[in-house]
Amino acid sequence: MSNRSFKILGVRPMEGCSKPILKNLTEGKPYMFYHNYTLNSGKVVQTHERNVPKDFYGNNISIHAIVGKNGCGKSTIVEFLFRLINNLAFQFLGSQKHTVADPLGYVKGLAGEFFYEIDGECFIVRQSDHNTIDWLDGDGISLLNNKEDKSELMNLFYTLVVNYSHYAYDVNNYKREIFNKYSKSCWIQSIFHKNDGYETPIVLNPYRENGDIEINRENDLATARLISLFIKTEIEETSFHEKYSLAAFNLTLKNEKYINEKYNLASKYWSVIGIDLSDDFESVSGKILEMWSKIAIYAAMDVEKDEYSMKLSKKYLVYKTISIIYKYTIIREYYYQLIKKNESLNKDEKIEKVLYGIIERLNSDSSHITLKLRQTLWFIEFQHYREESNLLIDELVSRIKKHTGENKNLDTIMNFLPPPIFDTIIKLKYKTEKKRTARIELTELSSGERQQLYSRSSLLYHLINLDSIEAQQGRIKYNNIEIILEEIELYYHPEYQRSYIQSLIDSINLLQLKSDIYIDICIITHSPIVLSDIPLENILFLDEGEPKVLESKKNTFGSNFYDLLKYNFFLTENAFGEFASKKIKLLITELNNGEVDKKTQEQAKEVIALIGDDLVAKVLTQYLD
Repeated sequence: MSNRSFKILGVRPMEGCSKPILKNLTEGKPYMFYHNYTLNSGKVVQTHERNVPKDFYGNNISIHAIVGKNGCGKSTIVEFLFRLINNLAFQFLGSQKHTVADPLGYVKGLAGEFFYEIDGECFIVRQSDHNTIDWLDGDGISLLNNKEDKSELMNLFYTLVVNYSHYAYDVNNYKREIFNKYSKSCWIQSIFHKNDGYETPIVLNPYRENGDIEINRENDLATARLISLFIKTEIEETSFHEKYSLAAFNLTLKNEKYINEKYNLASKYWSVIGIDLSDDFESVSGKILEMWSKIAIYAAMDVEKDEYSMKLSKKYLVYKTISIIYKYTIIREYYYQLIKKNESLNKDEKIEKVLYGIIERLNSDSSHITLKLRQTLWFIEFQHYREESNLLIDELVSRIKKHTGENKNLDTIMNFLPPPIFDTIIKLKYKTEKKRTARIELTELSSGERQQLYSRSSLLYHLINLDSIEAQQGRIKYNNIEIILEEIELYYHPEYQRSYIQSLIDSINLLQLKSDIYIDICIITHSPIVLSDIPLENILFLDEGEPKVLESKKNTFGSNFYDLLKYNFFLTENAFGEFASKKIKLLITELNNGEVDKKTQEQAKEVIALIGDDLVAKVLTQYLD
């Protein structure tokens, strides 16, 4: 059994915290995630030995939950944690200039602290006012003495957040928290963009531009991550999913009309962002291809290759280059900076300098934003795909290994997947109940299955990347990882909720992460079904912003779902639907009114015949008699 341990213990808002951040939480009130910890004179103390064994979920995994009704403060608590992590990271990384990542923002109006434990030692991150933040180890010694050494952040942990709710994390709701004294960036927007080598210790998934999840982009990205996971585990002769594995691809070149529509769209985008540089789009298009051939030497534009696929690839490359500049705030701002910087040059020199600079910037970006660009560039170089049906997984792996060697890095694998000029049908295989091998297309899976695969692939993708980082000079290596899963019941049938935690643990274990990695998982849920896998000691119940002590001390772990409903926490009235409840109450009132006429009796019998609870039906029948 591993001797390592890590978990977040709780948060506490403090006096002076702004009301929009505090919402319905209480100043000075500790919100402890585990029942065997409390605050005493500002220090975290363990009130009693844990009842839950250390290796309950496996050697390197712990799980806890925050539960409550809508509006009870669940999201407020975790967002409070995110802000504190962000402001701490800003102390070390805020002054750094990444050319390929959003600059960090700083949260204004924040006052509070959070507590975490690593290998039995308790740490505190505390922000007492707008400007003052500290980070204390178990002996009360500050870890902020050397802010120039970003490797100190290894004493923290990395936080992976997954929340597919469309109403979460809209940057427009957080702009009042921008602290211009330190940064003009909004803090939450900068922690969506993951292109800083996993230095900033938090990332929110999925990516949102101006508050919106672009579902087609998310589908493409999730699919690429999913396929790369399948391929990686195929190379390693392991698996990451208990049911499905990759079988084959069908590849068909898109028709020229589709690519021309994209190319014409690029022309419209250019009329918005580039008309002052040049109004000759065909000339701009040629210049973009010229710049790519200079900067990305593997994009050999003039090599004689399949004429049709090259034609499609070049037009798509122009479209995607302009589209990224037009759509992504961080890229567009850099583009405008280049224009301003080269304002004094003549027109020809100016456009060349600007296009060279922005394409150099895109070439250095290894994030999801430029994934399709990279796939197109590699295809122009190698043309390693053609139209074909039933491209088997063994052949696909062989082609990728030919160009990547034994490199199993997920991003490298994703770069060599079929580029967007192909329509790609992905076929998975699985065993039927009769143990026969069957195939199914990825798009034929149910929305719940796809959501499970997509959200899990996002999570596992980041875990593998974090695990692959080597501790070395100038590189931050996080061995402790906090996974925060919000709204996990979205899209999920009760059976998926029932198996969620076991499936999650199995997936993480299949990755075979290094033994020094420790993962603490925080699940935010409304689902009593999920709670039957989590001991009472590991659950923070919330009620209107206050920690709630349940009247029933019955443990949640191993409880059936019906008993969990009877805690009077999920349902304050009863376990019936509101319409059924009112119907039954009205029936009782009518039957209690003394003499019941024949028509009422008949109507009562009809309702009683529909009631599924035998006891309620029996009591009502006795009223009727």
